[in-house]
Amino acid sequence: MSTQPSTSGRESSFRQVRRGYGLALGIIAALTLTAQLIIQHTLGQQLHDAEIINVAGRQRMLSQRIARSALELRAGDEAKREVLRADLAALAASHHRLMEDDLSFFRSILSPTERAALDVAATDLVEAGQRVVDGASEGDGLPPTSDASAAFLPAMDRAVFAFSAQSEGSIQRTRRVEVGLALCTLTALLLEALLIFGPLLGRLRSKVRELEVITDRLAESEARHQRALAGSRDGLWDWDRRSGAVFFSPRFQAMAGLGSDAGSWAALEARLSPIDQAKLQAGLDASEVDVEARLMLDEGPRWMRLRGQSDGAHHMSGTLTDVDERRRLEDERTQLLEARERDLTEVRNDLARAEVMTAIGTLASGVAHDFNNYLQVIQMAADCIDGAEDDGPLLDSIKDAAVEAATLTRQLLSLRQEHSGEVLEVLDLGRLVQDSLSLVRPALPSNVELSTEIARPLQHVRVDRGQLRQVLVNLCINARDAMPGGGMLNVSLAPAARRSVDGEAPGIELVVEDEGHGMSPEVLRRVFDPFFTTKKAGKGTGLGLAMVHSIVRRHGGVVDAESEPGRGSRFRVWLPSYVGPATAKRARAHWRRTTETLHVLAVDDEPAIRQLARHILQGAGHEVLEAGSAQEAARLGAAAPRLDLILCDVMMPDGLGPDAVARIREARGQPVPTVFVSGYTERPLHLDEASAFLRKPFTSAELFDAIDQVLSRANEPAPPG
Repeated sequence: MSTQPSTSGRESSFRQVRRGYGLALGIIAALTLTAQLIIQHTLGQQLHDAEIINVAGRQRMLSQRIARSALELRAGDEAKREVLRADLAALAASHHRLMEDDLSFFRSILSPTERAALDVAATDLVEAGQRVVDGASEGDGLPPTSDASAAFLPAMDRAVFAFSAQSEGSIQRTRRVEVGLALCTLTALLLEALLIFGPLLGRLRSKVRELEVITDRLAESEARHQRALAGSRDGLWDWDRRSGAVFFSPRFQAMAGLGSDAGSWAALEARLSPIDQAKLQAGLDASEVDVEARLMLDEGPRWMRLRGQSDGAHHMSGTLTDVDERRRLEDERTQLLEARERDLTEVRNDLARAEVMTAIGTLASGVAHDFNNYLQVIQMAADCIDGAEDDGPLLDSIKDAAVEAATLTRQLLSLRQEHSGEVLEVLDLGRLVQDSLSLVRPALPSNVELSTEIARPLQHVRVDRGQLRQVLVNLCINARDAMPGGGMLNVSLAPAARRSVDGEAPGIELVVEDEGHGMSPEVLRRVFDPFFTTKKAGKGTGLGLAMVHSIVRRHGGVVDAESEPGRGSRFRVWLPSYVGPATAKRARAHWRRTTETLHVLAVDDEPAIRQLARHILQGAGHEVLEAGSAQEAARLGAAAPRLDLILCDVMMPDGLGPDAVARIREARGQPVPTVFVSGYTERPLHLDEASAFLRKPFTSAELFDAIDQVLSRANEPAPPG
């Protein structure tokens, strides 16, 4: 069982002690009050006695001065007369004050007889002096002062001596009372201190212990804060703008490259450009900073983001973040977006140009399709009358005009973006260039030198042989016309990869370069536009380079031009390489006019062409069956007892010629040799061994050559398996 007092017992003891302290304080307070009253009464009596003695002494002094002044007063001495009058008035007032005092102190000093004698002497002295002042008597008339002085002066001396002795004793008593009062006060203060400050001391000791705990916690928090500052990727700052005091964390100092001057805000601003300083100052004035700026560090500029807020007065704090890597990535992204935008702009320009060329090509194809039919009639009619007695220069003019019109038609048709009439082959572009240049050389004047450079090895390309030959010839003729005074014409061919969205695309680049007069930027921008030409009227149609552009784009390639006035021109044609297997060469038969009678189905929606074809074929000894549509051709071809050859137009109003031929072959169960003819097709033709293609307009000789070619391939024995 515990021996310690309970909490209620301790509280009861504490209340008893407080009551004892309170009673003691009450007694001490009463004693203190009594002592204060005694001291005040004693001091008051002493002051009163001192005043009465002072009055008596003054009266003694005045009586002596009045007696002396009265003896010395002379007639006409008004100044002394006024002094004497004033002394008499003062003597009368002091005597009245002394006689009227009823305190026991003065009464104990003088006997009644002495007081009466003093009163009489003073009264006689005042009256005698007044007579002297009034001029009624001289100074000798003043009563003798021996009796009054003998009674008055010793009494005054005894009063002063008694007052001095009594005052000394009163002072001693007062000091003892004061000492007692001080002891009582000190005791009361001690008791009050024990009564009041005892519990406060206990609470103070408790508060001290609490402060020690709080101090320990603050130290631990400060340590955690320092560890957080050391581990943070951001720098911290705190700035008192009024006093200029600034705090930069160690991380901030390292990031900003601050050394011994780390305690100055100006040191940070000194590492900013003037523009960034202005942005920072604007944020500071707005009491909220969020600025990305380049700090000029020793190792070079670096992007940082400074953020902070004000407390509403003059205090600001915030962070410093390194954003250099993000800004670098954003700059790279911006550059990539700008490059992409440039590429998109180039593509948009190409698409716009392609749309223009498509529109022109669509118009040209419609015109050329009908125009070809008319030319075909002219061509075949000229062939029919060839050999008559009246032929001559007029017949030759008809043929030449038909050939020139056919050339113009082919150029118009090549403007179509579709693969119009293409016969695609996998071939060696180097050999094709060499063969084509053999046709170009005779067309060059003697002052134009042709230089050729073909790199080996070269990958194959899949192209239309005739169209690629036309591209090269057009570029070379264009270069020749740009050098009327002669010069060097360079043609080169080399492997070249081209960057695309899928990566590097392999290909071959054909370059045609001249030393001509060159082109201005305005001309260079329109060099591939249809019907645009800088040549004189009658010297060019403006379709040559437009046709080159169209053919190259249809083959999946790119053509561009470089030129400056007076420094020649350079045209680059890039074609993609063919990655499939190469096509085996066919053994081409010798062209011959067949002597065997053939049964031929002539299919064309133009009656005049059918009639002329029948006339030419029948003239050569062949049997001809005519069909004016695809449906009619399929029906007649399937039902004919014998069918050796089909001469078929590719495009007709009710269908395509190749579809009709396929139905005929399916119905007859064998690949009937076919010669397809057209001046324009909506899609490329994929010819098999039993088919050939002839472009309108054609001559009768070209027709028979195509027939011999397809028949010779059909009659060749199959290779041994």
